[in-house]
Amino acid sequence: LNGIQITATGGNNLIRTCLVAGNLGHGIVIGGDASGVTVEDTAAGTNSAISEALPNGGSGIVITGTAHGNAIGGYQPSVETNVHMSGNLRYGIEVRGNAYDNQIFNTVVGGGFFPESQLPNGLGGIFVGQGTSGTEIGGTGPLTANRVVFNNGPGITLGKATRTLVLGNEIAHNVGDGLWINGGLDNLIGFPGSGNAVLANQGSGIRVTGDTRDTRILSNRIAGSGSNGLTLTAAENLHVGETPLDEIIERLGIIWYGDRSLANEIITSAGYGLLASGDCSGTRVIGNTIRENGIGNVDLAAATGITYVP
Repeated sequence: LNGIQITATGGNNLIRTCLVAGNLGHGIVIGGDASGVTVEDTAAGTNSAISEALPNGGSGIVITGTAHGNAIGGYQPSVETNVHMSGNLRYGIEVRGNAYDNQIFNTVVGGGFFPESQLPNGLGGIFVGQGTSGTEIGGTGPLTANRVVFNNGPGITLGKATRTLVLGNEIAHNVGDGLWINGGLDNLIGFPGSGNAVLANQGSGIRVTGDTRDTRILSNRIAGSGSNGLTLTAAENLHVGETPLDEIIERLGIIWYGDRSLANEIITSAGYGLLASGDCSGTRVIGNTIRENGIGNVDLAAATGITYVP
């Protein structure tokens, strides 16, 4: 039922300049213990012109099992200059099972060949589930950004995922939240010089629910949300804005001179810039720019345990 399925131990397979569409199941499945698989210059869920949906019945790509070290995205000169995961009935990309250390970059999820083209995925753009670790969406380097746009659901969902990096992406015009973090551990959303542009999503710009221990939201621009810029619902142990960086710097292997702001800019939402409710013990929201929001900038009246410093 799936278009292409790779489940081998080992890997180093290349899927390039393929059109994977109209299958009853998923477009591409990378499972088992597969590693070293690269998908580049390929479309899943569209016609050959990447102008109309020709949906797969599942998601465009699913990475599952213990698949690891695989890459969705590339830079090879081609008629198709990006990977496009658009028009599918489920998600553009799903990472689930116990998959680890996989990368998604230079990929369009929910859009067509032209920037204004809308080819939404049915449930959302990218879903990263419980049991996964080390997924990197975007990156700190040049040309790593993804466009996650126009999806019929959240742009990106982290469902109890661990150690996910979401860096330098455009997450815009999605019907749901731009980014929904539902629990999880040690996820990093943005970094100085690699913040995400979370723009004009119909739900919240970023929504966080549950215990998100050691997850950090840094240096993002969140603007024009149809609901709140940042919604926290019983979101525990979250860091938004100023926070110690020693562990992050070591993990990313980058040089940090401390000359760029960790603050998020949260502006022009239709609701609140920040709305928190429920038990938010251990959550710190410090040093962010929150202004020009429709109903108000900050409402913590229904929250307990949160530390807020403008």
